[in-house]
Amino acid sequence: FRLNNYDSTESYSTFELRKWNTTLNLFDSPEDLIVSRLDISGDAGSTVEIFPSSNPLSLEGAMYFFSNTTALGITDAVSGTSNTAEYEDAIVWMSSGSCLGLSVAIPDSGMASLYALSSGAVAWDGVDSPDKCTGDEATVLIGAGSVNEHAGTLRDNAKVYNLTNPENCESAADHDDTSYSNMDAPIGPLDAHYHTRGAIYYVLYGQGGKFNDEAAPNDIAMPGELRFVNTGVYYGPEELTR
Repeated sequence: FRLNNYDSTESYSTFELRKWNTTLNLFDSPEDLIVSRLDISGDAGSTVEIFPSSNPLSLEGAMYFFSNTTALGITDAVSGTSNTAEYEDAIVWMSSGSCLGLSVAIPDSGMASLYALSSGAVAWDGVDSPDKCTGDEATVLIGAGSVNEHAGTLRDNAKVYNLTNPENCESAADHDDTSYSNMDAPIGPLDAHYHTRGAIYYVLYGQGGKFNDEAAPNDIAMPGELRFVNTGVYYGPEELTR
């Protein structure tokens, strides 16, 4: 899912929505995952409310955001609880039935993006009043690969990566629940391999990642791009600088 290979665009007052026709079967979702990207522009250092609390985003199914924003503000329209995902967190999971106000801090480039992986379709125009939110209080999980604590939300998902030697990869990250699938960040270089379930890569830092797929051996996933690898696809080595 590249910066410019989307299939269609929809314009909203605060963002451009990029849409792909491809869906994914991943993350224990009962529905196929729909991939979209919200592109938000503004002055560097400014904050854009893409979904004000008076016009929150209502989710029928659970959803992930993969974010390169300076900060993503998330307010539960039901409880009033607020969370903030910083740039380094990169990943946010929101439970089904959530009703959320969202704000984005714009980086120096003047452009921020949120890749959305949603379980089923999303009404991107939001609801016109918090009174129309039908779900319970939202569960919001932020970050991956380290101990993260934001406004009372704690994810103990410590995972030490030093994969110049593949023997260092001894076991998958272990979670107590199945709603938050295995998340490892950051990752390092790795010899050729395959996954026993589908995998998502999101490039945040550096000059991009070279994954050496047989079909595109010299292709590089650039920062701000998302990559899906299906079950059993053998590829590599992964060439990453960080």
